Amino acid sequence: MSESLEIDPSSLEEFEEGATSIICRARLAQSGTVVAIKKASGIRKWSREPHDIVKEIRIIAESHHCNIISFLGSRFNTSSSAWELWMPFIPLALHDLLDSPLFTPRECSEISHLVIQSRTRANEPQEQIFTVLAKSIIHQIVLAVNYLHTLHQPIAHRDVKPHNILLTLTGRVQLIDFGIAWQDVPIAVSSKDLWPEENSKMYCDVATGPFRAPELLFGPSSYDAFATDLWSLGASIANFFTAIQLFEILEDDNDTDEEEQQPLKNGFVIPNNLSELSLRSARWTRKSLFNSERGEIGLVWSIFSIRGTPNSELWPGFEDLPHAKKVEFRVVPSIDLREALPNMPDDVLAVGSDHYPPQQVHPTPLDLAQRLLVYPPEQRLKAIDALRHPWFKHGAPPLLPIDHTDVKNANDELLRRATTWRSRDLGFWLSCMTTATKR
Repeated sequence: MSESLEIDPSSLEEFEEGATSIICRARLAQSGTVVAIKKASGIRKWSREPHDIVKEIRIIAESHHCNIISFLGSRFNTSSSAWELWMPFIPLALHDLLDSPLFTPRECSEISHLVIQSRTRANEPQEQIFTVLAKSIIHQIVLAVNYLHTLHQPIAHRDVKPHNILLTLTGRVQLIDFGIAWQDVPIAVSSKDLWPEENSKMYCDVATGPFRAPELLFGPSSYDAFATDLWSLGASIANFFTAIQLFEILEDDNDTDEEEQQPLKNGFVIPNNLSELSLRSARWTRKSLFNSERGEIGLVWSIFSIRGTPNSELWPGFEDLPHAKKVEFRVVPSIDLREALPNMPDDVLAVGSDHYPPQQVHPTPLDLAQRLLVYPPEQRLKAIDALRHPWFKHGAPPLLPIDHTDVKNANDELLRRATTWRSRDLGFWLSCMTTATKR
């Protein structure tokens, strides 16, 4: 590690603790820049398979894209036998924006007293601000995934989700956490990882809860890792348009079993006992499209209840999966995805209840999500084709942050290089949609 990355010891503090690592933040001694330091064991017996800090350091160090977190340095701490990965510190994650009750396409006057308004509110229709911001962030997420998937030695992230997508003050997406990524590299390279992975012995316990591709839930030892990213991408895009719920942190989570199994059809879900709710301990949270709160079998049923129970027509290769016949599920048809996404803008029409999207492509985020959330992995929309989806060309263009390197890339025909809308940049519109619950 270079001398320029030495920190002020008094500034070091733990920011977040996960199951396999600890994130600290600190200030560099020379510049005062705030950095994030990810610490994880470099010893296999103290590491949780397949989480691999060695592989993560290698991948981030070799990745160079402005929507992928930057590599500042790394070192091995001999006293703790832990690796340290140094990155820029970015405090805002996509899930923070999604949990904001301001980040919806419509005003909801009956809850206005329950939220702290942003310091800067724009004099523009709520739906237009929401659409521009959602389109701009989704566009950058797709750029990041496409970069990984089209490298000379392609990388599958295998944990695409809102928690792993950070947002800078300018609105620039930063994809993080490559600890369970997949890359088909020579044995001489992968043998140095904590948990080397072969094509015929791939880990299927990857991705997170409601963002896991369905094939991962049926025990495959070999699968298309890039297609699992595409499903996770579709589920993450859907999260922009699901319901947002106010709940008490201390409340009993077991009293709404039936309600939680069904897609929420209202944009805002407010407790019946609102007058008794202590806002000091309440917060807003965005519901995911699929529900993983009841384990893998519950997640499978949640997926089937929305996308339909697989059969030879919906998913020809389903019965070839090792655990496909271990549990028999009730046969249900797929539903119109529009019904499960109540915060979709009003001008986005229903697409029907067919599992597969219509042959004609529609310029809507609903159409984009549906083309990613199909069962056969080989039929999911590739990231390169998602960048060409007509939604990104329809209406207001996606904004690129003013510090995005592709703003100056005149050779990239996939990008619409707008940086402002209504004379304001992406960072401004992001600030208009961030909020906190009143305390």
